[in-house]
Order: sequence, then structure tokens, then C-alpha cells
Amino acid sequence: MSRNVNPIHTGVITVGAIHSGEAPNVMPGVAELRLTVRAFRPEVRDLLERRINEVAHAQAAEFDATAEVRYQRRYPMLHNHAAETARCTQVITHQRGPEGMATKQVPLCGAEDFAFFVERVPGCYVFLGNGEGVGGGCMRHNASYDFNDRVLSTGATYWVKFTEAYLCKA
Repeated sequence: MSRNVNPIHTGVITVGAIHSGEAPNVMPGVAELRLTVRAFRPEVRDLLERRINEVAHAQAAEFDATAEVRYQRRYPMLHNHAAETARCTQVITHQRGPEGMATKQVPLCGAEDFAFFVERVPGCYVFLGNGEGVGGGCMRHNASYDFNDRVLSTGATYWVKFTEAYLCKA
């Protein structure tokens, strides 16, 4: 990444799965790597797609092998809209007070289905706050994930208050 993407622009390639062979004493004929690519800028996504293809084919050629790259653009970048973010912020601060709102968050490179919705309809993605968990195990997409049941009432109350605020303003 450091040789291809400007350090102030985010670009992440994660090798999440490697599948190859079954026996410890036999060289497999095929190896499969499954990657996830995350970037905030479309031009960085384009660059990463191009470089993955170039590197895969160059490495295969180095060992007199072949490579096949199937690159799928699955999730778009999720961008919150200003008006909807302001409405969500107002509901949260009214419900939880100013301390209940984390305002200085850094962008996350997650893949989220909600991104498809906000491409078509203005919206805002909100984190309820799952807590730190034992050993930091509350982050999603890890083997230690443990949902914090205490946030269920927080989430339900938020949606009731949000709906009330939306209907009163509509």
C-alpha cells in the first residue's frame, strides 16, 4: 500500500482467506486468496484493483504459473448526509445528553449494506455504542464479538424518538 497509495488517503487490502490443497506432502495445483479492498476515494479503489491484477499476474509469471483475478465491487462508500446527520444528532443529544454523542470520530473502512440506501435516499448511519467488551471483543467481524444486550433499550428508544421527531417535523 505504501508504495501505491498516498498515506493521507485510506486504502486497505485484507487477505481474509487462503485455500490451497488438502495434504501436507503434496504441492497443490491451485491456490485461492480472497481479499477485501476498502478505500474512501473512487480513484484509490481503481488503483487498488489495477495493482491487485498486476501483482497477481506478475507473481504467477515469476513461478511459471497463471493467475485469474475476479474483482467484484461490492459495497460503495457510505456517506452520511448533512441534514439527516443533524436530525440524528439532535435526537441523540436530546435523549442521551451531549455526553451521549461521540462527535469526533474518524472515518471507518467498514463495508455496510446501508451504503446502498444512502446512494439513493439521504440518510445517516448511527452507531449505538456496543461498549468495549471483555478484551475489546465488542467490535464486529472478529471471533471474540459479544453483543451487548444492554444497548437494546437504547436502540429502541432512539428509534421511537427519531420517528417522533421526524413525524413532528414532516
